[in-house]
Amino acid sequence: MSIMTIALIAVVAIVIIGLISTIFLLRGWNLFGEVVGSGDLVTNEEFFSDFTAVDAGSGFSIEITESHSFSVSVTADDNVMDYVEITKSGDTLMIGVKWGYNFRSVTLKAEITMPELHSLELSGGAKGELVEFDATNQFSVRLSGGSRLTGEFETSEDAEFYLSGGSHLSGFIGEANDLVIDASSGSHSDMSDFKVHNANVELSGGSHATINADGRLDADLSGGSHLYYIGDPTLGNIETSGDSKISKLSIPV
Repeated sequence: MSIMTIALIAVVAIVIIGLISTIFLLRGWNLFGEVVGSGDLVTNEEFFSDFTAVDAGSGFSIEITESHSFSVSVTADDNVMDYVEITKSGDTLMIGVKWGYNFRSVTLKAEITMPELHSLELSGGAKGELVEFDATNQFSVRLSGGSRLTGEFETSEDAEFYLSGGSHLSGFIGEANDLVIDASSGSHSDMSDFKVHNANVELSGGSHATINADGRLDADLSGGSHLYYIGDPTLGNIETSGDSKISKLSIPV
């Protein structure tokens, strides 16, 4: 096969891929059709146990409560329930819907109870609430694609929060030992009621965060980001660029 033929095949392949991608974009990745919620809600009980992490996407609203036992219940429109996918991979409970469909005007809710929550990941506009967790384990959160999280979580260990794509962490109450926050692309993290010792914060892309620390505070702020802090931490390595700022907030007595 000549070099000219190989080059021609490559060009044709690139054109075909471009056309397919354009079609998907114009249709909103609606490969198999659109599903419109009926408004008639049904609830299914799912039987899963022995998980310590939750990964939810597809616009789900989830509520996770600390409990001695495991339970998972899902509420959705009766014509949407067959598209809901609940699986378990290792120690992670996965919640979402079948790929390739465009869902409109649907209800997607999940209520979960579990003894320990080590990791939580929300994506694709999912919303989460944590209820009355009093833990002794490290805790990690990842929010992406405009997801939101609120709730209560206390742990004697460290906590890490990673936010991207305009995600929000708000009204979060509790405490941890040391804290890591990494927020990008216009994400917001309000942890004024989440007390920690040391904090390491990285903000970029116009992100904002508020923390409450009494140990050492290290920060790397760029792209017009703003970090507010409560308490009297020792300021360690503080780097700011691109009109970013760090400010102390005073709490009225």
